[in-house]
Amino acid sequence: MSVGKKLRQIRRSKDVTQEDLANKVHVAASYLCQIERETKSPSVNLLEEIAEVLGCSVTDFFTEDGETA
Repeated sequence: MSVGKKLRQIRRSKDVTQEDLANKVHVAASYLCQIERETKSPSVNLLEEIAEVLGCSVTDFFTEDGETA
């Protein structure tokens, strides 16, 4: 699973909207949407901020369910 799809999956599992997450990490909701649709790639710093807000690890964006990094 790609980073964008995994981000969407984790965000939805935490019941967080794109707009709420975007506001918390100080990016436009449209940019977050582009990351999830894989038309843009986030920086490592942004992934770290997103992970912190969602209460997960950056490595969670790169692993399949049940896998460990």
